Amino acid sequence: MKTTLGFVGLGIMGTPMAMRLLNSGQSLSIYNRTKEKGAPLISAGAHWCDSPKSVAGASEIVFSMVSNSEALREISLGVEGILGGLRKGSIHVDMSTVSPAITEQLAREYDREGSAFLHSPVLGSVPQATDGSLLLFVGGNDQAFRRAEPALKLLGSRIWRLAKSQQASHA
Repeated sequence: MKTTLGFVGLGIMGTPMAMRLLNSGQSLSIYNRTKEKGAPLISAGAHWCDSPKSVAGASEIVFSMVSNSEALREISLGVEGILGGLRKGSIHVDMSTVSPAITEQLAREYDREGSAFLHSPVLGSVPQATDGSLLLFVGGNDQAFRRAEPALKLLGSRIWRLAKSQQASHA
C-alpha cells in the first residue's frame, strides 16, 4: 500500500496514531491547531500543512482524531475544512468519539461532493494507539472502507464493519 495519507488532530491519541502511519513508510501530511504538537512527526518526516483543507489536498485518505462533534464539524466543513480540499474519490476517516448526528450529516455532505466519509471510533488508549492494537468500529461506504482498510489495519488489531457512519457512532 503506497497511498498519500493525512492526519488532522495531533492530541494524546492522534499523535501516536499518526506516527504509526508515518512509520509504515507512507507519505503523511499533518495539521493541528498548535504546530508544536506536530514537531515529533515533522522530525520523523511528516509534511506540515497550514490547514485541514491543505492536508486534504495533499492526501488520498485523511484521518482525524478530535475532541468533540463541534471540532469535527469545524475541521470538516469550516472555511479551511477537509471537505473543501478533498479531491473526488478521496476519503476522510474520522476516529473521534462524536455524535451520530454529525457523522450522518458528514456522510451526506461528502457523498454529495463525490468523496467519502467513514466514521471509525476506537476502543483503547495511548498504549494501543502506539502499538496498533486499537479496536475499530468502521461505518460508511463499503468501497471507501476497502480502500482505507490497509491503513486502518495499521492502527487497529480488530475491525468491526458497519454499513453506516452513524452506526459506528452508536457502537
